[in-house]
Amino acid sequence: MTATLVAGPVHTRLEHVWGTVVSLDVRDEHATAAGVDAAWESVRAELHRVDAVFSTYRDDSVVSRLRAGGTHVVAPDVAEAIDRCLEARRL
Repeated sequence: MTATLVAGPVHTRLEHVWGTVVSLDVRDEHATAAGVDAAWESVRAELHRVDAVFSTYRDDSVVSRLRAGGTHVVAPDVAEAIDRCLEARRL
C-alpha cells in the first residue's frame, strides 16, 4: 500500500489517555487550526468517555466497578459489549 501525503501544513494533536499517547495528524491544505481544534475536541471527548467506561486500569471506570461486583444501570455500549461477550462464550 502506498500513501500519498497532501502538501501543506500538518496539524498535530496529542492526548494522554488509555495509558498511552494518542496522536492525530491532519494533512489538508485547506484545514484551519480552529477547524482542527473543533474536530479534535469531539475526538478527545470520545477517547475520554471510552476510557471512563471501559478502562480496566481505572478503579472508577464502569467496567472496573462491574468487575468488582458493583451493580448499576450501564450505558448501551457497555450492555452491547457484555451481550457480545456472552454470545462469544456460548459459541
